[in-house]
Amino acid sequence: MSFSEGPGVGPRRGGTEHGFDHQTVVTRRIIAGVIALVLALILIFGIRACLGARKAQAFEDYVADVGALVGESDQQGDALFGLFEDPGTQSSVDVENTINGFRVESEQLIERAGAIDVPDELSEAQGYLLQSLSFRSDGLSGISEHLPTALGDTDPAAAEELIAGQMQNFLTSDVIYSQRVLPAIQTGARDADLLERVSDLPESQFLPDVSWLQLPTVENAIGSIKGEAPSTGGDDPDEKVAPGLHGTGLQGVTVQPAGEKLSDGGVITVDGTEGLSFEVEVQNQGENDERNVAIRITIDGGDAPIELSGEVPSIKVDETVSVELPLTEPPPTNEDLTVDVTVEGVPGEENEDNNSAEYLVRFGS
Repeated sequence: MSFSEGPGVGPRRGGTEHGFDHQTVVTRRIIAGVIALVLALILIFGIRACLGARKAQAFEDYVADVGALVGESDQQGDALFGLFEDPGTQSSVDVENTINGFRVESEQLIERAGAIDVPDELSEAQGYLLQSLSFRSDGLSGISEHLPTALGDTDPAAAEELIAGQMQNFLTSDVIYSQRVLPAIQTGARDADLLERVSDLPESQFLPDVSWLQLPTVENAIGSIKGEAPSTGGDDPDEKVAPGLHGTGLQGVTVQPAGEKLSDGGVITVDGTEGLSFEVEVQNQGENDERNVAIRITIDGGDAPIELSGEVPSIKVDETVSVELPLTEPPPTNEDLTVDVTVEGVPGEENEDNNSAEYLVRFGS
């Protein structure tokens, strides 16, 4: 007895078709996963590249902003000291107003500096930048405050000393900028691997010369604003001299550290030859403050003369100051040597009879 297959019943192929469908799905999922991973990596690297470019641009923008700020500040310094050196036809009041304007501008620079965008890695540099600009602003404020008194008739000398002291603010500012701001920018850029993007850092110097730290330089500047001729000592025969009596005098010479005061009454014996110096006392015997008073000492009697020189930076009327001139080489020993000491005459000095003296000195071994 045989059985025939019923209608619609055929061979079972479902297992084979199912296996093909599963493999296709898996393959497609793998491909989709790879594509998704590639897209994710492209997105990640794209974002990183974008962030890196933005950070590099932020560094470049910061350096450009710093350059613009210190450039304006340097222009203020050039204008300030140019005005001190040559006020031209400006009156004292005009000069005061101009310098007060510099003060206001310097304060505005600090405000602008505080508002620029600063990358996190450059926050230390930013702090030093604000310090540097603040010292400049403080110096301008101090000068603006004391300048009217210096240009007036009531105790101008004290005001001139205070103005000379303000120059230290400018020097401090320059040191902070060169020794703190620029190195901090370089360090921050190096940490961010962007050193090559800030290789051209802006330099800045407000104080043109350290001579402005000296009172005589400031006194001359104030005098030029007043329209007075400088009374600074010099070799220029055509140099103008302030009216009134000019004169200095040699008051005494002492060999230190021995404490042997020289005199013209005989040979003075000084023990030792090492670490010796001549302490020269100079008095202003005129009616004008003097500056840059030169002192010369010549020691004769050995194989070759020993030449020493020094200077009194400034000396007021009736003031006596001491200047120490160290021996630059050991003098001959156990010989009578001639020590000639001369205080050079200042411009306008007519009588130099008491400006020099000659002593006999014997140095012990």
